[in-house]
Amino acid sequence: MTDGPRNLSNSLRTDRDHANDSSRPKAATPHQMILSYRIADSVEPTPLDARTFAQIRFGHRHLRSEDPRALTVGLAPLGPSQPLEHWGVERIEDLGWEGGMGFVEGEDLMLAHRLIEDTDRNALAATTEALYTEMLDLTARRGYPHPLRLWNLVEAIHDPADGQDGYRAFSTGRANAFDRAGFGIERIPAASAIGTHCGGLLVYGLFARSPGTAVENPRQVPAYRYPPEYGIRPPYFARAMRGAGGLSDRLFLSGTASVVGHASNHPDQPEAQLTETLRNLETLIEATGAPGGRRPDLLRVYVRAPHEIDWIEPTLRHWCGPATAIQYLRGAICRRDLAIEIEGVLEPCVAAN
Repeated sequence: MTDGPRNLSNSLRTDRDHANDSSRPKAATPHQMILSYRIADSVEPTPLDARTFAQIRFGHRHLRSEDPRALTVGLAPLGPSQPLEHWGVERIEDLGWEGGMGFVEGEDLMLAHRLIEDTDRNALAATTEALYTEMLDLTARRGYPHPLRLWNLVEAIHDPADGQDGYRAFSTGRANAFDRAGFGIERIPAASAIGTHCGGLLVYGLFARSPGTAVENPRQVPAYRYPPEYGIRPPYFARAMRGAGGLSDRLFLSGTASVVGHASNHPDQPEAQLTETLRNLETLIEATGAPGGRRPDLLRVYVRAPHEIDWIEPTLRHWCGPATAIQYLRGAICRRDLAIEIEGVLEPCVAAN
């Protein structure tokens, strides 16, 4: 690891100045971000070029690189391929490390990530609050004060922590940090929180110079309004978030499961849960004003029991059609009675009415 953004930035500028454009992918338009799934040919790192904003790989443990654009998330892929997310922008403004926080800046967009490798189960709420406070402070100081989409990877998410369920302890720390930073609910981002089998707490996400627009699902109670039975503090996230600026035509769908109102539906019935989850996704997409039948361009599916993928995969492919890129990962859903969670991206989406 390094805290030398100067050297990384200089290297990036040199790559850009001497690049052969004919050998590179088609460039994004100014301010635009391209999100695409690629399947890696091997588990070896893929070279990062001057337009690489982030490269997210998946494996059995969290790994950081000297280059903050490269990150491995400790969720095991399901299936024979090694999934790779490649995020591209027209131009990288800066990148580096500040303390343990990695950051990458585009013109309108910033990636930030932080890994706490050893977490005390008796202080998970405090650890989460400190991490979020650090991240919100860094992104605001560097001119990107608006979180759009956050991913939270929590070790043993259901094991006791701070005298309560691990996810509830995490939610307490997250809510406290947003309150400390003066966030109103209109600024709460889209998010997912998934349990891992590897150690530590990893948070990474996208931040913008301009605020996005939150979208809620009319079939569900907003998570930040859940009753006290779900924890000391409710989960602070929006069901979806539309980007701002050059990302205004992108819709980020939060992790979505078989929840209606605020209650889990079809506990321990995975097939019925998938049907309910897809209904929630359809309703959420329609709430943006998108045409009926619109499907996400990118999907990430978290599955608690790996063998369930045998029937999930054909069912989901039938629902979304052949054009959607789908990635399957093994992860624990934030409620014990839920077996499947699905998130996604629509690009482009239409403005809500």
